[in-house]
Amino acid sequence: MNYHDLILNFLMPIHRRAFASSSKKAKVIAKIALKTKVNPRSLDNFRALASRIREKKGLQAVFDPVYAFLHNGERILSEAGTIDQAFEGWVSPEQLILVKTARESGKLDEAFNNMLTLELRISSIKSEIIKAMIKPAIGIVVLMGTLIGGYQKMVPMMAELVPVEKFIGFAKFFYELTQIFGANPEQTLTVLVSIFLFYAFGLSYLDVPNNPDIRDKYDKYIPFFVYYKRMQASIFLNALGMLMSSSVRSKEALELIRDNGSRYVKNRVDPMVDTVTLGHPLREALDAKFLGEDGQDLYDIPEGPDFNESLMVIAEESMKSVTTEVPATLGKVGNLLLGVCAALMFSVMMAFYDMSSQIS
Repeated sequence: MNYHDLILNFLMPIHRRAFASSSKKAKVIAKIALKTKVNPRSLDNFRALASRIREKKGLQAVFDPVYAFLHNGERILSEAGTIDQAFEGWVSPEQLILVKTARESGKLDEAFNNMLTLELRISSIKSEIIKAMIKPAIGIVVLMGTLIGGYQKMVPMMAELVPVEKFIGFAKFFYELTQIFGANPEQTLTVLVSIFLFYAFGLSYLDVPNNPDIRDKYDKYIPFFVYYKRMQASIFLNALGMLMSSSVRSKEALELIRDNGSRYVKNRVDPMVDTVTLGHPLREALDAKFLGEDGQDLYDIPEGPDFNESLMVIAEESMKSVTTEVPATLGKVGNLLLGVCAALMFSVMMAFYDMSSQIS
């Protein structure tokens, strides 16, 4: 075994995780889909794409997750492995089942296109929400910086003009506010970190199996929990629609999503699997609080060829709704926080004005 293979084998676990979350994954799948339309021999396609990167980067290619994926696929296929084995561990379980189903039906180019569509949709949902969280995060940092800086710098300057006990109006308001949030930066930081950890843990894990009503109340009353619910519902609909459009049976598709989803998704999909297992139609299983109006719309559609098409349409509309309404709401929260910062600075200006009136 040469140095090239030794380094690749050593870095393979890291490359798998990096590729699975890489923004380049969609581009690689698109290239494979295009090549498959021209040449259905997967080994030739993987070899050509891997060789191109190897010629361009030389030995440095071993540090590229995309090259690691292609080289690993080339090796598996050259050893008489199957195409789904080449993707196993590198893509999501939903995408992998698309490849497995296509291998049996012989429609690989269609499977790659479906994989690409699913990847782009899920990535779009997640990236739009992550980008939308930037402004609220900036607003919180600026607000806390204003309060802490105000206590450490502005209040002493104000106290040089007028004794603290004689503060009135805006000066008194600003002083009392900074005493609460700025006097103890460590405590304020602890509170902020605690809130962050609560959301980071609570969004996925604050749930009670077999008692979804408790989490439904959390989603309704705790700020921002409802947006996590909408994001997960949209991802679920897109994954389910893509699987069923690739001839995966409804029960198998639901079980796949349940077994590979977060705890939150598992607890929502479990009752759906039970409903389908008892012989009820899928549309009854989807009429759940988790899916809201989308589930009600699907319940009104008779099962058949039109149902799968309607599922894809509703999934796409759900994605559009999440990627527009949720970022818009988070943007308003960010603007509100920045507006509060501006109001605080205005209160400082008015405080100095009040003090100048007291002195004169």
